[in-house]
Amino acid sequence: MGSFLAAGVAYGLTADELLALIIETDQILANSELFRKRSILVNLLAVGQGNGLVVLDKLAEVVVPLHPLYQGVKLSDLSLPIAIPTVDLISGRIVVFSNQPEFFKAQS
Repeated sequence: MGSFLAAGVAYGLTADELLALIIETDQILANSELFRKRSILVNLLAVGQGNGLVVLDKLAEVVVPLHPLYQGVKLSDLSLPIAIPTVDLISGRIVVFSNQPEFFKAQS
């Protein structure tokens, strides 16, 4: 959620616009079939559809029309500096995605 909010701010959304987008997205997702429990049999037969809780293509169908922020905005498209930290699950190392990495370098 923090990365989403940071991306929204760097995109230029106000706090009120972000709140409205979050509420609209939540309502759309709650009314969709994306997060309904499936039977174990269906899960076993779904081999090859990914291991996540939701099929990404179907998620995209639901959220992409809601806002340009969901339509393939890249970090390089954002005018404000942004840094999104994450962890590489294999190595355990911190990875930081940024559109202006020099902005976030430590000053000596």
